[in-house]
Amino acid sequence: MHRLTYDIAAELGGTFSAEHGVGQYLVAEMRQYKSEVELSLMRSVKRALDPKGLFNPAKVLPQRTLHSGGKSAPRRRLPA
Repeated sequence: MHRLTYDIAAELGGTFSAEHGVGQYLVAEMRQYKSEVELSLMRSVKRALDPKGLFNPAKVLPQRTLHSGGKSAPRRRLPA
């Protein structure tokens, strides 16, 4: 049910998370709803602010996966 709600929100130009950020529960969803360009930019900012990766590792941004070659899954779209 959550995924359907997130898909509808994304299709309408919204987001899968609200004003309090993504949080640990939804960090994996970012791969579905953010492009690799967006994720790369977020990782760059995180690296600039936390070069040693000490602050909330793997809890703020999804980790790159070996099976995807470091690329995010394509954005999900609802059928027209």
